[in-house]
Amino acid sequence: IDGPDEVVFGQSRTYQVRVLNPGDGIAPNVVFTLSPKSSTPQTQRIGDIPAGKEAQFEVELTAQDRGGLKIHGLVTGDLELRADATKSIRVTSAKLETVFSGPQRKYQDTEGVYQLELANRGTAASEQVAATLQLPAGVEYLGGIEGAEQRGNQLRWMINSLSPGVTREYEFRCRMNSTGKQAFAFDCRGTAAGEAKVAIHTEVTAVADLVMSVDDPPAPAPVGREVPYEIVIRNRGSKEATDVQAVVQFGHGIEPKSVQGHTGQVVTGQVVFDVIEKIAAGDQIVLRVLAVAEKPGNHRFRTEVRSGDILLVAEEATRFLDHESERISSRSGGDRAEQTR
Repeated sequence: IDGPDEVVFGQSRTYQVRVLNPGDGIAPNVVFTLSPKSSTPQTQRIGDIPAGKEAQFEVELTAQDRGGLKIHGLVTGDLELRADATKSIRVTSAKLETVFSGPQRKYQDTEGVYQLELANRGTAASEQVAATLQLPAGVEYLGGIEGAEQRGNQLRWMINSLSPGVTREYEFRCRMNSTGKQAFAFDCRGTAAGEAKVAIHTEVTAVADLVMSVDDPPAPAPVGREVPYEIVIRNRGSKEATDVQAVVQFGHGIEPKSVQGHTGQVVTGQVVFDVIEKIAAGDQIVLRVLAVAEKPGNHRFRTEVRSGDILLVAEEATRFLDHESERISSRSGGDRAEQTR
């Protein structure tokens, strides 16, 4: 049995079988059997072989077992003629391994970066490797894999050849649009038994993100008149903020008089707003406090907002002066001028 000693898994090769009669008489009714000990032996009738002659024919085999292949041929004929031969063939194959890594947890509406590593640890090159990355419905692919074509929630690309010992590395970005367990699945298949699959998931959670801005009266503010303090609480997170509490405190010399935008209690030196049940993601609430300064000077105020483990604090001072209506006058008389107020 003549032919190549090595073949790549999945490939077909042709082997030449030669049946010789070295004797001095005819070998009658010769039959060749391939793999006689298997459950599916294949036979071929050769007929008579004259003395000193041989019969030749070809057998095509496909390597379907990794590691090794043995060809076993048996010829028999009348007169109890019998001979057999074997040929061992080394079967090479690809062995693809992949490592998929990414964030275990992310917040909604943020970006996640993922890495994908594909290596051939086998003994044969894998050709025409078709790679598929299944993206979860709750994420948006932002790019990173050169040559990848997106079809719905799938990314597909082709690797022409991946030789033994070669590693391909990919990195891509996704935006987390939905909460929950977002599962990614990678699969690739090529020639020479090259295949691999791996999956990971990222847990996406939503979070409330409150920010506060305070707009106090422009200085100088008048003493004895109501002036507004405006507090804007905005939720820039992806989850509603609940049980929001706001307190505004004033220093000595200025007192709050009334509130707008939400109900609350006005007491000496401070305003305690009633609990705001929720501020939806992307929404805001505007609170106003009208206060009156009793004397000129720099009057401090402090605003505190709480929601769960969120604490926001702002502290500033507003300068107050006497009424603008106060006037001064000057009178001339004799050798001196008198100024009154």
